[in-house]
Amino acid sequence: MSCNNESISDTHALLLNLLLEFEKVCNAADITWYASGGTCLGAVRHKGFIPWDDDIDIDMPRCYYPDFIKKCDELLPESIVLRTRDNDPYYFQEFIKMCYKDDKKGYSDIDLDIFLYDETNPKRKCFRFFQNTVKTWLYYTKEYKVSKDGIGSSYMPNNFFKKVLLSVLSKISYQSIDKLLYTIMTAQKKQTNYWVNWGAAHNYKIATFDKKKLGTPKVLPFSIASVYVPNDTDYFLNRLYGESYMQIPPIENRKTHNVSMPSNDLLDINSIKNYVMDKNNWPKL
Repeated sequence: MSCNNESISDTHALLLNLLLEFEKVCNAADITWYASGGTCLGAVRHKGFIPWDDDIDIDMPRCYYPDFIKKCDELLPESIVLRTRDNDPYYFQEFIKMCYKDDKKGYSDIDLDIFLYDETNPKRKCFRFFQNTVKTWLYYTKEYKVSKDGIGSSYMPNNFFKKVLLSVLSKISYQSIDKLLYTIMTAQKKQTNYWVNWGAAHNYKIATFDKKKLGTPKVLPFSIASVYVPNDTDYFLNRLYGESYMQIPPIENRKTHNVSMPSNDLLDINSIKNYVMDKNNWPKL
């Protein structure tokens, strides 16, 4: 676990620091979680970050959400904050962001995204289609409303009928939109053998996973740290990326989020690098 400060970039050091704090919280609250998306792929294919990746993706069953929020309030340092629909009425994503305070933008671009798993039954095709349709319209409604109110980035639908419909729907209050979204995403009340990630960038059918395949998380090396991943990583990554997931994509297909360093006097990059590279600071997985 020994390495020098030049072995990781500033962005990856800040991300690893978020991961370290996230792991501390989950250990303290006994929370089950899985590295997801590009983070899981990076752990399997690169034993760390995908070289051009600039975020961390985590999946967590929704049942842990209250305990997670409570422990974050207790344990997170002052420089790190959560962004959720509960504490930010103008936030319109379906997932939680753990990020740094930013003196200019409020929240840093560099973040750890936490997606929530909800119960789902793939056999209820019409019901799931209804859930996804309503969820999608509520998402765009809030994005449009935030844009129209001049609070977030500009969003204007190109389709005339979509614009008219969103104009009507945006009369709904922010709080009501969030309540409706929560209701529709958690509408499957009976426990099932499957979870769905409604906030995933993938189609909801792809982002539906057999609980037995995810199983008890296993540990894989990740850069100078380690992460939990689904027990059957081949099943998981095949669903997300297809059978060729171990192949390195051509340069033109390598996507980044173009993050910038946070504006925060509390952050000292060199201190953070020294902190995350000290194996004694990492909780045991």
